[in-house]
Amino acid sequence: MHIENGEIYIRPTVGVYATYQRLSYKPWFAIAEFVDNSTQSYFKNREELIEQYKKEGGKKLQIYINYNSVERTLEILDNAFGMEIEDFTRALVLDSPPSDRSGRSEFGMGLKTAACWFGKKWTIETTRLGSLRCLTATVDVDELAKTHQDNLHYKILKANADEHYTIIRIEDIQQPIRGRASTRIKEQLSSIYRADIRSGEIEIYWNGEPLEFEDPPFLEEQKEDGTVVVWKKEVSFVVLWERKGFELPVKGWVGIRNPGKARDAGFVLFRRGRVIIGGPERCIALLVPTDRVASPGLKSNMVSLKLCVKCTITIEGTTIKSKYFDILQCESSDLVHIDTFVLLCQAFVSTLFEQSNTRDAIWQLFNSLLALFTLQPASDLSKERQGLWGELFVMRALGATKHLVQYWHKEVSRKFDFSYGSKRIEVKTTTGSNRIHAFSHQQLHV
Repeated sequence: MHIENGEIYIRPTVGVYATYQRLSYKPWFAIAEFVDNSTQSYFKNREELIEQYKKEGGKKLQIYINYNSVERTLEILDNAFGMEIEDFTRALVLDSPPSDRSGRSEFGMGLKTAACWFGKKWTIETTRLGSLRCLTATVDVDELAKTHQDNLHYKILKANADEHYTIIRIEDIQQPIRGRASTRIKEQLSSIYRADIRSGEIEIYWNGEPLEFEDPPFLEEQKEDGTVVVWKKEVSFVVLWERKGFELPVKGWVGIRNPGKARDAGFVLFRRGRVIIGGPERCIALLVPTDRVASPGLKSNMVSLKLCVKCTITIEGTTIKSKYFDILQCESSDLVHIDTFVLLCQAFVSTLFEQSNTRDAIWQLFNSLLALFTLQPASDLSKERQGLWGELFVMRALGATKHLVQYWHKEVSRKFDFSYGSKRIEVKTTTGSNRIHAFSHQQLHV
């Protein structure tokens, strides 16, 4: 039952919230902002919550993350301690760090930035254990940006003293979760919160499915005397924090997996009980068998092509095939780029057996992907127009437009304006009085 209204003064104006939609987030890191708040609420009030969970039949902290692609909503629900007006206000006001910054809720920005990044409208509903009221407020980013109001309205509802939860519901999703992104989110969240999951005190669910994490098996070596050595070593040392003038303790382990797993290799850095650097990395690649000779490949920050590479394909420890392949690999971690790469590779494979020369075909696919991924708005349109005018002017001045246009930016991987055989033409323009031009080092070393 609705019993009261209230207002929270926002600093600065809520129009700033709209700027968070342009942040460079990965969906799993954005979701982690909400999970951090839930787990921190639990750790801060752990003893009280454990006693309450016993009364509720042996429950534990449960965090449910539910994504609905049809309704375009994302909901995060937990049974942690919940919030009263002070924490509730801090959750809505920008730059409002908690009084205790030693936990996972450190800067007072994560919930706002992640919610605004995901969608244009989001609602918080919460009640604290022992409280008789439930607080709820909705942030409509577009509406608040339009009205420039400095106050956010909230409602107070009746609640039972034994209730304790927080629900964040995000609507009008602007960052939809498509294709393999759902699997990637589950993998990353399982890795980030592996210590919480391993403890047995915390359960995290993605669309009703519990997240799990398996510790890696380590290489074991049997010595001549019969003893077994496990290739895992504990490490402990300190790092000097020069700016603060004191040492930070570092502890953990280093080991060799058995079997090895490239996507999980490398170091993982924990801070305050959760992973902040490292985790599973996925290699997305198309392997096309080849009997052609080896030749140099190419690599951009989005896609790479390696030619005639010897590979051994192993599935669950069983070697399936060992031969030479041309490898087209997606180098981008952007989920949209990955989905685009996979879709185009699927289309390529469906016509592969119709190709008389698979090497030429994969080169053509590489160039197409390179052109597609490099299509971006120019940072300086005036210079782009000036350069284009110069190239068109040269073709017209030489009276050979129809002839030269065949060799004008013929391939996206070319570093020159005109290319024909071993001949190159690069056109430079300027509007200044000094005829000084810049060349890339690739253009000077043909």
